[in-house]
Amino acid sequence: MDAVGLAGLISGEALRLFGGAEAVIWVYRPDLGRLFCERSGAEPASVAVGGADVELLGLGGVAWEPGCGDVRARLIEASFGLVAERRDGTVLGVPLKRDDSLQGVLLVAGEASLAEEVQEELLAGFARQVAVLLANHSQLQRAESNEAQLQALFETASELSSNLDLETVLTAIVERVQVVAKAPVSYIMLVDEEAGEIAMRVTLGTEHPDFASLRLKLGGGLGGRVAAKRRPFYTSAYLDDDRFDHNPGVDAAVREEGIRSILAAPMSVSQRFVGVLFVADRAVRVFSEAEVGLVASLANHAATAIWNAELYDRARSAFADLARSNAVVQTQNTRLQRAEALHARLSSAVLEGKGLEDIVDLTASVTGGQLLAFDRHHQLIASAGEPGDEFGRRLLASGAADVAKDLPQLPQLLADGDGSTLCLEPSGAFRQNSWLIAPIGAGAVPLGSLWLSLGSAEVDDARPLFDQATRVVALELLKERAVAEVHRRLGRELLDDLLAGHARVDDGMAKRAAEMGVDLDQPHRLVRINLVAQHSPDGTADLGHAPDALVAVLRRQSWCRFAARYSQAVVAVVDGETPDLVEHVRATLNRVSDAHERLKAAITPPCSRLEDYRKFFLAAGRVLELLRGSSRASVVDLGEAWVLSLVFGGEDDGAMASFVEAQLGDLLLHDEQHGLALLETLDAYLQADLSATRTAAALHVHVNTVYYRLQRLRELLGETFTEPRRALDLRVALLAHQTLSR
Repeated sequence: MDAVGLAGLISGEALRLFGGAEAVIWVYRPDLGRLFCERSGAEPASVAVGGADVELLGLGGVAWEPGCGDVRARLIEASFGLVAERRDGTVLGVPLKRDDSLQGVLLVAGEASLAEEVQEELLAGFARQVAVLLANHSQLQRAESNEAQLQALFETASELSSNLDLETVLTAIVERVQVVAKAPVSYIMLVDEEAGEIAMRVTLGTEHPDFASLRLKLGGGLGGRVAAKRRPFYTSAYLDDDRFDHNPGVDAAVREEGIRSILAAPMSVSQRFVGVLFVADRAVRVFSEAEVGLVASLANHAATAIWNAELYDRARSAFADLARSNAVVQTQNTRLQRAEALHARLSSAVLEGKGLEDIVDLTASVTGGQLLAFDRHHQLIASAGEPGDEFGRRLLASGAADVAKDLPQLPQLLADGDGSTLCLEPSGAFRQNSWLIAPIGAGAVPLGSLWLSLGSAEVDDARPLFDQATRVVALELLKERAVAEVHRRLGRELLDDLLAGHARVDDGMAKRAAEMGVDLDQPHRLVRINLVAQHSPDGTADLGHAPDALVAVLRRQSWCRFAARYSQAVVAVVDGETPDLVEHVRATLNRVSDAHERLKAAITPPCSRLEDYRKFFLAAGRVLELLRGSSRASVVDLGEAWVLSLVFGGEDDGAMASFVEAQLGDLLLHDEQHGLALLETLDAYLQADLSATRTAAALHVHVNTVYYRLQRLRELLGETFTEPRRALDLRVALLAHQTLSR
């Protein structure tokens, strides 16, 4: 049972035997010269007593008057509060003595007749029993505490002596002292000899980060006092204690943590002061002599362990210095070996006809970083490795041109292509890795650039490898440039043949198709991507580098037979049975889309006959033009929407106009004569899934207006105009009308 439980048990028994309203037990601590009272639900209290006070309390057995003006009055006030002076009654003070040695005092408050009703013999016997009980309990606590302290010291000494890492030692110290001292907070401040301060090094049990950054001048504050005098010191009321100088910053941190009691012990070894070990409590607490001794012993063990850890660090540092020279030689040898191995592997890759992607993958696997290759328009053409920072992710998503805007030294470097390599050091959370950037050019003609992301410590090792990769990538880009020029010419000629509307394949056309990997005896599909010109300030239209970049990306896709620019569009030819074509095209467009507008593509149905190529190409163009502003999808598969191909195919608009007239002629005439916007209402009503309420919201009119217009639509189009087949005809007719009206 702890002290609070024992005091409650004795007080309850006293009230049962002698009556009264309230009973309080005060325990005497001669080593501290104070009486202590611990009650459940209340903070511990203490009263200082001298020799004369002890003699006066030892008399006991009489009724105490609240206004007696000595130690008894202080005990009454501390026990029952000032209200005791205003009530009618008395306080019985009973000394608790064992062998004439005062163990404590029992105070019982009750009516005025309490002293007369108590049997003195019973009271004296009860007091002797309580005194023996308190003495035995105190001895038991000391024995348990001594045993725990010895065990803790033994375990701590063994644990600390087995560790030579300083951080491990410091952590073990604060964990151990917190357990043995039964305190919620523990921490260590180490001396900073150059600054003449002690600084917080490690904390346990604190809740606010400011506490972990405290510093004190030697001699200032509680910790500074312990550091200066080299003796343990504790306070039960830190903020109110005037025995040491207070630092406003430290007081604020202590107040924020809610700390009230602090015990500090110096850590010294061989006349060398190391730091201060602290335990703290958020409640008012009196540290016993045994607790002070225990923390002081732990502090001495801690100082020895810290000293050993520092000696170990010095020895390890000396060994590291000896090994460093050998490491430099080994590093140089390793760099040469890695460069030679990469050179051999890259040479083999080039001789085997490996492409740019394989070369970049190979280099990234050797360097261990993220490697990106860009063309002369700063569009990504190959990449390998995972992004190591936000800078790398942005490069992968947006390309080098976007990133170069924020780096003044880059644009000129990339434009010159003079072969010099730039190293970008880490810069905050955005650029956490180092980056090697090398422009690639042929003479004065820039071909692209190579970017490598690495940790700062890896730059020197990777630079020779990076330089080798740059030269190989330059050769590969030169080869691709020559191949691209041939493909551009052959592709344009083949597209001219396919889209001319020929009825049969001649020998020249078949040969050109075969050179591009296309067998015209098999059905193929066209992927048409319309390019919208961006208007410059002078009013001229400029497509920029988008067509060439898009063509280059398409040609590198395994599913694309060939791709070429055709007027204001880019056209790719793919096999008729290519699986997941829509997803492949969408992923490719996402890689090269402009940040301001997503590119859109139309995939034609399979072209089984030669004349289908031109018909479906024109249909795809009309659908893309029509859906450019309204379609959310980046890819439209006309193979899944044959009706669009049928309606918008062909070179003249006669059939489309006839279809519109057949479906919407009466409606168009009515709107022209009466201006009721019935055509607009029909379009909104079909897009709103036949909801009058949503139609009214889309048109910004009252719902009754919609109901009126719907009645007029039924009169003009028939009652069945909302049935699925009829509605489909009307939807297509509306699209056709929009196309003809552009």
